[in-house]
Amino acid sequence: MLRELGIFLWTHVRQEDIACRYGGEEFTLVLPDASLEVAQHRAVFTDPVVITGPVTNDELALRSSIGLFLCLPPGINEQLIASAGFQLVQQEDITENAALIAGRWHEARGRYKEALRQIEGAERFVGLQEFFAAVHHLTSERRLSRIVYLVEKLAS
Repeated sequence: MLRELGIFLWTHVRQEDIACRYGGEEFTLVLPDASLEVAQHRAVFTDPVVITGPVTNDELALRSSIGLFLCLPPGINEQLIASAGFQLVQQEDITENAALIAGRWHEARGRYKEALRQIEGAERFVGLQEFFAAVHHLTSERRLSRIVYLVEKLAS
């Protein structure tokens, strides 16, 4: 998923701009010689929780177990983008990548179970494993989706 977002960013910036990963799932754009006006006109963001199928309250509880998530039905993000004065330039469904990454995290953490239990504690380890399993399951079945949006500020 991160690679896909990186490619998406790379293909939507000027040749002199630099798109790079900054932290976990954060990216930053370095815009040399760009005016503040130019820099304020574009944004890229993802919504990790678009409900695109039936999801139980238990599944939502597992999905949101590591923090607050606002789950939206399809179309709401697009409405919010427009009402905030932005134009949707492009959107891409990267759900398949979210499923792949969550599955990989779950498997990799399982291989280091004992060491991670020592570091995180048993309860935290189990909670994160349940979280990654839920994300993998729900996104693999396309009941939750992850969408990336490229938006541009409309001229005033």
